[in-house]
Amino acid sequence: FIGYPKETAGYYFYSPAEQKILVSRNAVFLEKGLPSDNRRDEVLIEESNREPHHDSTTSFEPTVHTDGVPVLRRSTRESRIPERYGFVGLTSQLDNDPKTYGEAMSDIDSDKWFEAIKFEMDSMVQTKFGPS
Repeated sequence: FIGYPKETAGYYFYSPAEQKILVSRNAVFLEKGLPSDNRRDEVLIEESNREPHHDSTTSFEPTVHTDGVPVLRRSTRESRIPERYGFVGLTSQLDNDPKTYGEAMSDIDSDKWFEAIKFEMDSMVQTKFGPS
């Protein structure tokens, strides 16, 4: 466990085996054990912007007329992902944090980034949450 994501409900986890940061909504914190390889609902953090999905297939349903029953009309509107889901792409554009170790060390605040990295690594060693 390394923190909480701002974009979604869940937890950030670091996987030393894969050397990746993962987001999980369902987490069980093992206070007296070691993490296992059983992972659920994990999503790799991606930096790509997602395009809205447009379903290009149409379905044909024959119209059956019966006396006294009005015929229901299907909407012909194109379905789109709501605007409220676009905030993930927007937050990645506003994020000025370095993405790699090299960027952090060449940043104007490299001394602060180095201290933060050292603090996190020391914490992982103390809790035995890292490569052994």
